Amino acid sequence: MALLVAAIAVIVPLVSALSGTGKGATVAPVSQRGGATASTPASGAPLRAATGDSVVSAVSSTAVAAPPSDPVQATQPAATSPSLAEPVATIPEPVDSVRTTDPAATADPKCAAQGHSALVDRKKQRVWLCTDGMRGLAMRATTAWTMPDPGTYQVYAKDLKATSSFGGHFSRMTHFVAFSYGKRTGARVAFHSLPKLNSGQYVQPESSVGDLNRRGESNGCIRMLDDDVVKVWDHLAVGDPVVVLN
Repeated sequence: MALLVAAIAVIVPLVSALSGTGKGATVAPVSQRGGATASTPASGAPLRAATGDSVVSAVSSTAVAAPPSDPVQATQPAATSPSLAEPVATIPEPVDSVRTTDPAATADPKCAAQGHSALVDRKKQRVWLCTDGMRGLAMRATTAWTMPDPGTYQVYAKDLKATSSFGGHFSRMTHFVAFSYGKRTGARVAFHSLPKLNSGQYVQPESSVGDLNRRGESNGCIRMLDDDVVKVWDHLAVGDPVVVLN
């Protein structure tokens, strides 16, 4: 009997030891056995395993992949900043016609210091238009020998069309800008176009206007080519000075 009790005392602990791997058994953590520790994370969380001094991270199979980059945005060139030195359109100030037609216009003390005026040089058979003391291009003319006398006159009349019977023939002219009177007859002295006879012919060839050998063919007026006398007409107003130089 005593022997039986002793055998049971040995068998019971042995059975308990063998059944320790069941449901109620506990196993010492791996760390207590000198190994690495691992924990199972929740779904979608990174798995971290300690391996000595380094930490290795992994993504579980349920992790959501990063969205692909926008193809339009990827190919779109980088925006550039606008230039700070943008060209500025400028509007030029109006320039007087004399300076526009003659870039080399120069100051001339014989011109009126302000406003519009004209110079007549009988010796050179030339006319100049002036603006604010600046003399423009020379224009050809045919004048009388002695009239008008040297001096400063003022424009007193403008007639788009005029006629004359001097020289024993009737003629017509345009752009008549009167500034003086004849000494003997009192007839008006003016700038005007080359006179035309009733036949339609000019009283002198156009190519001869400005020729020094033609000086004196006029009885006192300043004969000019059509294009040039239009400039005089446009430039001078009643009251503007006309300076006869010699």
